[in-house]
Amino acid sequence: MLKLFKDINFKTPKIKKELQRLVGFINQFKDFIPNLSSRITCLKRMTRKNYIFKWSDKCRKNVEKIFYGLKKESKLFNPDHTKLFGIFIDASDTGIGAVFVQNSKLIGVFSRKLSSTQMN
Repeated sequence: MLKLFKDINFKTPKIKKELQRLVGFINQFKDFIPNLSSRITCLKRMTRKNYIFKWSDKCRKNVEKIFYGLKKESKLFNPDHTKLFGIFIDASDTGIGAVFVQNSKLIGVFSRKLSSTQMN
């Protein structure tokens, strides 16, 4: 088992470029953060070209939940390729997700929001 992100903190973004860096950092760990796509939506929206950057309490709370999950809940296990794996998948009208496990231990997590084309 590997415990990650014990002492991670984030600085509140003041400008759009800082927000883009924060979103990029968070996206590096997207496979290990359950429900990331729903938590990061308001952040990604503000990185768009014609969108006005305005840091909100909702965005702060979502980032705090993401970092709390990284600090407290991110336990990654190396898979044993001689044993069976389990894959649990789910989908909705707006997103898809999956959890990859072995013997009830988390190996990986995947989730993402569907594009407007994929939702049709």
